[in-house]
Amino acid sequence: MTELAATDSRGNPAEARRVRLLAFGWPTSIEAGKRATKNPSNAGQWAKDAREGGRLLGVWDDVQHTYRHPDFQFAADGSIRPEVQELLAVMAEHPDWTPRSDPNGWRRTYWLYQPFRSLSRRANAFATAYPLGVDHALHGSPEGALAMISQWIETATRRDAQARNPADVFAEDPQAVIELASKMAAMARSDRDIEGQRYQPNSR
Repeated sequence: MTELAATDSRGNPAEARRVRLLAFGWPTSIEAGKRATKNPSNAGQWAKDAREGGRLLGVWDDVQHTYRHPDFQFAADGSIRPEVQELLAVMAEHPDWTPRSDPNGWRRTYWLYQPFRSLSRRANAFATAYPLGVDHALHGSPEGALAMISQWIETATRRDAQARNPADVFAEDPQAVIELASKMAAMARSDRDIEGQRYQPNSR
């Protein structure tokens, strides 16, 4: 990291967060292309084509002057996970997450590395057990729903309840991440908040 970058990161929270994320050592275009294609001659072009084709998310590294690619997108053999394209397509439905509104990829990446309680192990286990929702499972009984939710809360460990970020969850449950991204995109396009209340003027 250059001295200038270090100074800027101390005074700029967004830049500090960017520096922390880049410290994960995500692969450059050439590195990603080599891993995926085993063909070093056009590795960088391969990554560029994948980004432009909506199959791969890259973020621009201002210091190294190259794109880097969050590693949650790659399988163990270096190939892109097939669900990445669906995730990026869903995210593009959010007005702030389109390739045009987010050309450097950082808005999408900040969201992907932000923790959500709805992605905790407890929440994911509950959603797996009751994919149609607790009301459906209990035939619409509010009392039963509250009892069931209380039971899940009481039996959960701290690790079960810990919020997790979409990037960490993606490898084990990509559909949970895709569904959350879809909900976020729908909320961003709607004039109502998550509770169904209409937004007031200038409240967004």
